[in-house]
Amino acid sequence: MAVVLGAFVPDTAARWRGVVEREVAQELGVAAAARKLAARLESVAAVLGDAEAQAAGGDEATARWLAEVRAAAYEADGA
Repeated sequence: MAVVLGAFVPDTAARWRGVVEREVAQELGVAAAARKLAARLESVAAVLGDAEAQAAGGDEATARWLAEVRAAAYEADGA
């Protein structure tokens, strides 16, 4: 399950990078906001990678936190 979450964030960041590159984003004036969101998602992906490594090492608190993040990601993806 942790691998699925780890793949979700970078994929979402890549999608936002695509939005930034489109001319429509420029015309709508959202390119800067989309770039900022993509950068934040990449940072989140790095944090998730570290957390997954800690959880795999037996850190139960981190494993519980990842489970909560995973649930929120699935909820957001389904919305």
